[in-house]
Amino acid sequence: MNYWGQEYTVLPPKYLNDIKRAERHHLRFFESVKDVFFLKYWIGDLFDSDRMVYTVKKGLNPHLPEATSLCIDEARHAFEEEFGDCETYKFVPTFTALCNIAHRIASKIIVGEELSRDTAFCKASYSYFQGHGLTGGLLLTLPLGLFRDLLAGPFSYYQRVRQRKVIDIVSAKIAARIDDIEQNKDRTPRIDCIEWTLKMLRDFPIEKTKGGSLPLWRMSHELVHLLGASHTPTGIAVTQMVWKMLAYPEYLDPLRQEADAAIAKFGFSHKIVDFLPLQDSFIRETNRLHPNNELGIQRVVCGSPFTFYDGLTLPVGTRVAFPISSYLRDPAIFPQPDVFDGRRYLNLAQADARNEDGVNKWAASHAHAANPAYVAYLGWEVMCALVASLLSA
Repeated sequence: MNYWGQEYTVLPPKYLNDIKRAERHHLRFFESVKDVFFLKYWIGDLFDSDRMVYTVKKGLNPHLPEATSLCIDEARHAFEEEFGDCETYKFVPTFTALCNIAHRIASKIIVGEELSRDTAFCKASYSYFQGHGLTGGLLLTLPLGLFRDLLAGPFSYYQRVRQRKVIDIVSAKIAARIDDIEQNKDRTPRIDCIEWTLKMLRDFPIEKTKGGSLPLWRMSHELVHLLGASHTPTGIAVTQMVWKMLAYPEYLDPLRQEADAAIAKFGFSHKIVDFLPLQDSFIRETNRLHPNNELGIQRVVCGSPFTFYDGLTLPVGTRVAFPISSYLRDPAIFPQPDVFDGRRYLNLAQADARNEDGVNKWAASHAHAANPAYVAYLGWEVMCALVASLLSA
C-alpha cells in the first residue's frame, strides 16, 4: 500500500517476532521515519548517526528513576502554567493544553529546565513540531506526483525557517553548558540529554567543524528531534484518555483512588509509576482503540535481503509495516475488540497472558513495541506523570 508517498509491504502479526529479533541495522527504523510527514525534506542526514540511540540507551534509560521524578515535578508546574488559577471554571482547548504540558515535561529531560520554562522556546519548538503535520499534509494532499521531490524544497522552506530558530536556541544552551562544565570541575551533573550527549562524546565522538569546534547545530538538531519524538504521541494519547474518562466516568474514582494511594505512599516520585496498574491498563486500552497511526512498526530492509522464519525473503529497499489498528481490533486476539474495557490489560497481566512463542501479542499498542530507538520509555513516564497529576489535582 502507499504510505506517505512510499510503497509499503504490510505484514501479518506472525512476523512480529522476526522484527523484534532482527539486527537494528538490517531492518532500519530510522529510514522509515523519514517517510512520515516527508521529514526527509528538512531533517537531511540526521539519522546517519546512532548518537541519538545511545543518548537514550546510555544516558536516559539508566537515569529513568531520576528523570521520572523530574517529570512528575515538572507536570505540576506545567499545569499551573497552562491553567493558572482554577478556582473557577475556565475553558481551554484540551488537545493544545495537554500537548503543551507534555512538551514542557519532556523538554525538562531533553534540553534542560531553563528551556522547559522558557516561553519563547516552548512556543517556537511547539510551532515547529506542528509544522511537521501541516507541511507533510500539504505535500501529501497536493497532486504533485513526480514533481513532489522538485517542489518539496519550496513547500518546506518555512518549516526549515522554524527549525533553524529552535535549533539555534538549543545550540546556545549547549554552548553555555560546555562552558559551565569547563569552569566548574566539581559541578553536579544535570539530569538531561544535553549532559548525556556531551558525556558520550568520549565514546561516540562527532566530527568537528573545520575550525576545530564541536558541531553544535548538529548536536542540537538531534536533541530537538528527540524532543518531538517524546512529547507529541504523549499529548495525543493523554487527550484520548481524558475523553475516555469522561465517556466512562465509572473509572474516575478507582483511577483517582489508585493515584492518591500511590502518592500518599511515595510522594510525587518515580516510585508511583510502578503502583498504578489500573492507570497503566486504562492507557493501554485507550491506545488500543485509538492508536496514533493506522500502520506501525515500520522498517526498511538495508544491507542484504531479509528472510523471515518461514522463508519469506524481502529484497533490500523493501519497506514493511504492520496494520496496528486492525490488528488491535482482531477478535481472535482481543475478545469483544470494539468494547472499551479499562481493566483489560490489568486482567491480562494477572493471567500472565502470553503467546506460546514468547511474543506478547497484546503489546503492539504500547510505544515500546513500535518505537524502540526513540524515547518511548520517557514518553511513557511523561504520560504517567501527566495523568497522575491530572487525577490528583
